[in-house]
Amino acid sequence: MKRNIIYILSVALSLLVFQSCELETSDNGNLDGNWQLIQIDTLATGGRNDVKEYQLFYAVQVRLLCLKAYNDNISSDMYFHFEHTADSLKLKPASSDGHVMYPVSALRPYGINKEQEAFKIMLLNSDRMQLRSDSLLLTFRKF
Repeated sequence: MKRNIIYILSVALSLLVFQSCELETSDNGNLDGNWQLIQIDTLATGGRNDVKEYQLFYAVQVRLLCLKAYNDNISSDMYFHFEHTADSLKLKPASSDGHVMYPVSALRPYGINKEQEAFKIMLLNSDRMQLRSDSLLLTFRKF
């Protein structure tokens, strides 16, 4: 009898603990993950810049995008919130009060020309992504 009471109390306590937890899920599909920027094309001139060696990454999870460089010469760990639809990706700084968080000069190596950049998704699958802004085409591989 004592064993049954302890078992029932343990189950009840477990249910209360798990009920208080809220799991956050993502509906980003293939966008979630770690993307290495490998090429930046300039639309106006047709110029092509291979940036694979700079180790520039877009890390995407739930509603947060982190720009990360595994390179001492480029600013790293910049955070953005984003809006993702089937054919667009819009970045906005992760500040709660809307102030400018990052200078444009720090964003340019990542193919971003303004803090609130908008991209058209040209390609997005499980291992490749292409984003087009007003002036650039960014090519990524999933890493």
